[in-house]
Amino acid sequence: MKKNHLREIVGDKIRWQYFTGPLLILLFCMIFVPYCFFVFSFSTGEFNLSKWFSDLLVSIEVCLGFAIPFIILSLLNRRYFGKIICVINEYGIHYKNGMVKWEDITKIEYEIELPGGTVKKENLFCHAVIHTKKQKITLIHAPIFFISKVKKHKPSIDVGVSKNSKWIICFIIALLVIAVPIIPLFT
Repeated sequence: MKKNHLREIVGDKIRWQYFTGPLLILLFCMIFVPYCFFVFSFSTGEFNLSKWFSDLLVSIEVCLGFAIPFIILSLLNRRYFGKIICVINEYGIHYKNGMVKWEDITKIEYEIELPGGTVKKENLFCHAVIHTKKQKITLIHAPIFFISKVKKHKPSIDVGVSKNSKWIICFIIALLVIAVPIIPLFT
């Protein structure tokens, strides 16, 4: 196995998060399934608040039951295992190909990528893009909490989710909220 030089560097180690996907799917189901029950029962005129609330609690319990192992593994993954993407310390951000000093960074954007379509290999996964005075550095598989770790070390740097990623998330949410009430019209 290839030796990772990032293991020896002192600082906050940012690791590839393997369990974010299943947790997001379970969270989506926990919210989306009760919403669908609400819309479908309301559109058919059979809405019963106590039955819907009961279904909501069952959905939450089932999703949390499935999520507990992933939550535990995710917490362990964040601290103890997983490929180290970068290390953040008082000097800057150390990554696979070197180090970027805090004073060289102009901004950091987090890009959320969804599967599908034709994109470059480095844009296939969620990643962070570090904009420096001279170049852009892409940290593939950087987790979203990378943003909060950078803010903790250097609050003066402009850090956040990219505008494109915000639009994608808003579009998907709007599409789901609008599409579900339309479905009963076609049945």
